[in-house]
This record gives sequence, structure tokens and C-alpha cells, in this order.
Amino acid sequence: PLLRAAELRPFRTPDADAFHRWYLDPSQRGDTAARDTGRAILDALPPDTVLLGDWGVASVLRLLQHREGRRPDVLIVLHGGENRTSWVREHEGRPLYLAHFPYYEPRFTAEGRRLRRDPSGLPLHEIVPTEPASGAQR
Repeated sequence: PLLRAAELRPFRTPDADAFHRWYLDPSQRGDTAARDTGRAILDALPPDTVLLGDWGVASVLRLLQHREGRRPDVLIVLHGGENRTSWVREHEGRPLYLAHFPYYEPRFTAEGRRLRRDPSGLPLHEIVPTEPASGAQR
């Protein structure tokens, strides 16, 4: 049987099967988990951040920007998992982050960059330079 929406919380569901059941249950009235998580993500970002987001997260964050006027300094870009080397170069000098559904590890490729999980526990990664190999000249 399907679980009720009150039994499942988006962004907090521990497994993929439960995640899909949440989407199949039509009644999500009163469920504020997506909004609450979106607000927490936006609040955790440094000023002038460029944020890559998968479709679900990016949609929630853009809605919060539009409806609540929250964090207009953050540029939200839809992330499809493709190589982002040129994108990283284009936004060099700004804080770069990736937000995603927490049910999988995000795919991200950019030359000279890696993902560092945000310590907040949110589904958020900072895009940082790859550390040089030990013994490499700086």
C-alpha cells in the first residue's frame, strides 16, 4: 500500500522506494518540507553564490526567490549532470555550489574542481578546486 504524505517527508526520505511512493501519493496538503529545506539551503549560501540545482531543487529555490523575494543575489542554474568546466570558468570568483535531492550522489564534472559536502547536512555541495597531488609543485 502507498504511504500517506504525512508519513513521508520530501528531502528527508531515507530510500528511493519511499521517495517514489511520496510522488505517487496525490495528497501533499500541508507538507512544508520542500519549502523548509529550500529556505534552509538559500539561507546557508554565502552572498553572490551561483548554485547548480537539479530540476526539483532548482524549482523550489526559484519559487522561493520569486514568491518570497528570498536571496535575489543567488543565481540558480539548472544542472543536468553534464561537464561544467566552461561554466565554472565563466563564474570564477563567485562562490559555486550544487544542490540536489539527497537520494543520490550528484554527478558533477569540471576540470580542476571537485565537490565538498556542506557540513550543515543539507543536500548541498561546495564546488572547490581539486587539491594538487602530493609532491606537486605549487
